Formats: sequence, structure tokens, C-alpha cells
Amino acid sequence: MAEKKPVIEFKNLTFYYQLQEKPALKNINLTIYEGEYVAILGLNGAGKTTLQLCINGVIPNMIFGNFEGDVLINGLNTQEYPTREMAKIVGMVFDNPEFQLTQTSVAEEVALGLENIGIPTDEMHAIIDDALETVGMDGLQERSPFALSGGQQQRLALASALAMKTEILVMDETTSNIYTLGKA
Repeated sequence: MAEKKPVIEFKNLTFYYQLQEKPALKNINLTIYEGEYVAILGLNGAGKTTLQLCINGVIPNMIFGNFEGDVLINGLNTQEYPTREMAKIVGMVFDNPEFQLTQTSVAEEVALGLENIGIPTDEMHAIIDDALETVGMDGLQERSPFALSGGQQQRLALASALAMKTEILVMDETTSNIYTLGKA
């Protein structure tokens, strides 16, 4: 049997947000292997979101602070590999979906990432429809993301991440706004 490869590695990671005296993360060492599903649990303010933002390089490349240690994704150091390129490997769904919605229609929202990685338009339609059907939002392609409920916005953010078919999917409280009554 082949040995599983590490896909996410935190090595002695410590991170302080700017102007903070207490670290948000301190001496984190964690390896997640191919095929594993991992849940990070903790109280509000425990550092879960901060840890997740390190996985795709948002920290330290877009959110600055005192960053020590290494985060490796498929062997790529997030400090050295551009965040826009990391998005091809790591799909993110944030706890507040409004932070990642920018387009004027549901279909355009799902298409955005696909356009950025060069998927041909004729292939996009099937991918968009499939992703929206997966999250129970088929038929809403033309609706504005900002006219959706909070739960629908979360499902849209998830559909956008699923459409990218990334190797790693990171979700931060993605069901917190979803109310189900019969259909998920």
C-alpha cells in the first residue's frame, strides 16, 4: 500500500495580527494527509478562521502581521507561492458569504473562479449548472447573489468552491446561516 502524502502541513506556525500583543496562533504543528477529513473545533476567538486563512496564503500575503513558521500545501510554501495560484489548489468558503460574493448573478458568481483559471466558456455552463444543482440552487442562475437569503448565499459560495474542483476544500462555519425545511 502506498504511503499517503501530506497535503497540508503547519510547521511551528505562530501568527500575531498587527498591533496585537497576544498571538492568534502559537506554535501550531499539524499534518493533514491526502484523503483525510478534518474538523477544527473551538470557541469563538480560538484561531480557527486564522488557521484556515493560512492554508491558502491569505495570511501572510494579504493579511499582514508577525508570521513565523511555515505552511506547506502539497509541498508549496504559502509565503513563496502566490495566493491567486494557491486558489487553484485550495477552495475556500468563508463563514460570512457576503465577503466573497462580488458578481451580479448567481451564474456569474460561480463562473468567476472558472474564468480566472481559463476554463472555456462552452465548458463553464455545464460546470455551473452541476455545482448549483449539487447545493440545491438549480434554477437560480439569473438571481442576484445579494437578493438571496444568508443560507442561499452560503450555498452559492460552496457551489463556487465546488465548481473549481480544487484538491482541498476549506469551509469556515458554512452551515451557520442555512435553515433547512425539507430540502438541504
